[in-house]
Amino acid sequence: MWVPLLGLLIALILGAVLLRRSPRPPPPGPYTPPTALPRPPAAKLAERSQFEADRAVSDMMRQIEAEAARMLPAIEAEAARMLPEIETKDARRNAEMLREGGVDDDPRPPERGPVPPLTALGSNGGPSWMGADEWEKRLAAYRLQGRSPSDIRRVAEHLERRGPREPWTAAQQIDRAKSVGHVARVEYLSPEDEARALAPGAGGLPDARLERVRDRLLVVTPLGWVNPRSRTAYRAGIYSFVLRGTGYNEAATRSGRFTPGALLRLRREPDNPHDANALAVYAERDRNKAGYVPTGQAKRLAPLVDGGADLVAVSTRGSGAGSDDVTPHVLVCERALYDHLTRSR
Repeated sequence: MWVPLLGLLIALILGAVLLRRSPRPPPPGPYTPPTALPRPPAAKLAERSQFEADRAVSDMMRQIEAEAARMLPAIEAEAARMLPEIETKDARRNAEMLREGGVDDDPRPPERGPVPPLTALGSNGGPSWMGADEWEKRLAAYRLQGRSPSDIRRVAEHLERRGPREPWTAAQQIDRAKSVGHVARVEYLSPEDEARALAPGAGGLPDARLERVRDRLLVVTPLGWVNPRSRTAYRAGIYSFVLRGTGYNEAATRSGRFTPGALLRLRREPDNPHDANALAVYAERDRNKAGYVPTGQAKRLAPLVDGGADLVAVSTRGSGAGSDDVTPHVLVCERALYDHLTRSR
């Protein structure tokens, strides 16, 4: 029994001796964090690009500041040269306004309060020939403009000297229109005369032609000229109107050709959220719309377009490409009627 125990004891002693003689691992040193992984090439490229962009912006700002500093003396010299001219123009303009009963040249703020009565004028301080209600309206407008009592007094005196303006006679209106190449409103037929002038003749078509009159094309009849804004000509199949919405399509109006006689294109917009009858108008070779047919005329023309009618749209007044001085006027009718209106003599 003791022999196995003695052998086990000897084995334990030998194991302990051998364990003490075996090399021990070195004691742990200070903690060293793991080294960072190398950054991918794309991240390095993005960082370098951002750095170069920032440097380019900085260089550009320095160049702009240097150029501004270089130009500043020239700008100041030009401003000093123009200042007397500007002051002279302002003085001339003020003098003209004063002659017409305009603003006061007193730099102080306008006085507030009632206009002092003018014994030489009407009892209400206005011109003796002007009605009290009209003068009160003018007086309220002058006060809203910030005019002082002395300003308003001068205006009243000017109006008193000038007297009431006589309305222009028809002959004067026509002479004035001719002098500037336009057509006076009094030169057009009345709605009643239009109805007679556009009554169907031989072949069911009116005795009319589309001819150039000064700065526009007009429907000319033996009785006179049809107003391009006529509200009754549609009964004869002639739809004439001023283009709407050009302010929202200025680029297309300016680039398109709308000189009198230029052909145009109509395009339906049934999904237009504002008008299911919407008809857009395009210059013949332009991709962008210049405007729309007015609502009333669109309501009449949309069924014709949807029904496949052969319509012709032509500009009767307007500007050429590169200009938008005149809002285009348009005439639309069926091709048979257009051929009749433009027939040779």
